Amino acid sequence: LRVQAIGKSSEAWDEVYHGWESSVSLGPFPVGSYEFMVRARNSIGWGEWSDVVVVTLDDPKWEKQQRKEAETQVLREQAKTVSQELQAILDEFEDLQRNSRLTIHRASNLLFRLQAELKRARSLRSYLPHQQLLRQAESMMQILERWRDRKEAFAEWKQSLLEMRNQILQDNDQEDVPDLESFLSQDQHYFGSLSPDIRNLMVQTLLGLDSKQVLKKLTTTQKEKIMRVLNRGIHLGRTVLVDRQEDVKVKEAISDRSRSVFTKHQTEQLSRLVEKFSLVRARIPQLDADAGGESDIQESKELEAFEEDFDDTLPASVEANESQTK
Repeated sequence: LRVQAIGKSSEAWDEVYHGWESSVSLGPFPVGSYEFMVRARNSIGWGEWSDVVVVTLDDPKWEKQQRKEAETQVLREQAKTVSQELQAILDEFEDLQRNSRLTIHRASNLLFRLQAELKRARSLRSYLPHQQLLRQAESMMQILERWRDRKEAFAEWKQSLLEMRNQILQDNDQEDVPDLESFLSQDQHYFGSLSPDIRNLMVQTLLGLDSKQVLKKLTTTQKEKIMRVLNRGIHLGRTVLVDRQEDVKVKEAISDRSRSVFTKHQTEQLSRLVEKFSLVRARIPQLDADAGGESDIQESKELEAFEEDFDDTLPASVEANESQTK
């Protein structure tokens, strides 16, 4: 049995065993690859050398280290890719904010992508090239979630106020559907707890009553409701917000909006709208006009009948005097 190391400068074969055993243990050999050949001898003589068999000897510790380094390299490449994705999302968010193009749809899309990349980034935290990037992404997700929640709440408020405004324009009240009059009858502390954006939306809803379509079809019942609603809005606009904890008026306010439910300008707009509605002549419903017309016709017929009866009862002397006068 002879052996030759592969890759060594020497190409000589070394004999490692000569004996009568059909199997034998050899070594130790240094780490590397070796070629082995064997031949046998019997009573006739030596046979030919066998085909070459290549055997590679590895160090278990070295192999484990190599595998670990390879796995670490893969994780570093993955962390690098995740970092690039996070940075791209951060840049896109900043661009949308800078150009005021952030919408609920875009915010939801950014959140979806950001949550997926953050999940990967947290699993690769120790391999990220910049740990600060992970903190920035987590902070951005909180900002996006709060922004989206505010926008969704604003959209719900807008829809709700629109429905209440439409309800007040109906002559027939529906008990299960709230209207602006019942909504605005709540305590001023409630309106003070609302954000300035929602309070501004309330004013815009009230000012939205100033439309040609509303004024053209305005009935007496609708006019009365609208006047009550607008006057309540003016009252709220002049109400100073109170700090419930100390039960004192807020004196150190930043602006008019923070001192009262509505701003001074908004309250003045509502006052002008009240004056405008007070001068509008309400439309008489068609049903009432028909009924009134029939009543006038009936009164005219009764008056003619009364005049005929009155002429028949006049005395003869009165008739003679009338004829002379003529």
